[in-house]
Parts: sequence; C-alpha cells; structure tokens
Amino acid sequence: MMNTPLNILFVDDDPMIRAVYEGFGEALNIDLIIVDNGKDAIEIFKEKYNEIACVILDIIMPDMNGIEVLEEIKKIYPDANVILVSGYTEKYINKKLGYKNVVFLIKPILLVELKELLENINKTNPIEGINVQGVNRCPE
Repeated sequence: MMNTPLNILFVDDDPMIRAVYEGFGEALNIDLIIVDNGKDAIEIFKEKYNEIACVILDIIMPDMNGIEVLEEIKKIYPDANVILVSGYTEKYINKKLGYKNVVFLIKPILLVELKELLENINKTNPIEGINVQGVNRCPE
C-alpha cells in the first residue's frame, strides 16, 4: 500500500472493468478519476495534468480509441505516465508507439502488477524504466 495517494486518471468504456479498478484504488490507496470515454479523459487531463500521476488507458473504445487519446495526452504533457491496457496482445495492436513513459499491459491486469507500476511512479522514476511488457500472460 502506498503512503501518499496518487491521482490516477482511469479510462475504460466497460462498466465492469471500471468497478474492478475502483476496488484496486481502495486497495492501493490511490485516488481515481474514472471516465468512460476518451474525449472526457482528454478534457480532464487538460485541466489537471499537473495533478495526475498516471493515466491508465484502455486501447479499444468506441468513438476515440486509446491510441488517439494517448497521442492527445502526449501533446498536452509529453512526460505523462501512461499505462495502456488491452485484451489483445501487443503484437495484435501492432503499433510502434515511440513515446516515453508508456507501458503496455494485457488484460486482465493483476493487482500486484498495478501496485508495482504505481509504486515506481514519481518525478525521479518514470514508468519508462520498468519492463512490464514481459508480464504478458497470453500465449502468442
């Protein structure tokens, strides 16, 4: 458990997934801002980017997908920490992102994975230094 709560922007269109993350937030002592679409996420990030330690972002969403949201977030604040999540493997996504401070996790995300990432997020240790891509639990 973390001593000082982190502000996390969580973006997923699935209400069941959002409910799971609410439980993660309580378990890990993080303050979650939960939204169900990319447009709202971008608006909130524009207003609060200096207060948000990390954005957890689903890739497959209607209207505006997670990659498009990521691109807008990086225009606003290039050093933003972003965790991309998807039920598809990274190979399936098949997009070389090229952004710093971005990692990719396969759903379902384990509480221990999220805890490890969030414990390492701060201004001196951004998430780009953490190799989480090897956590892939889905066969390729």
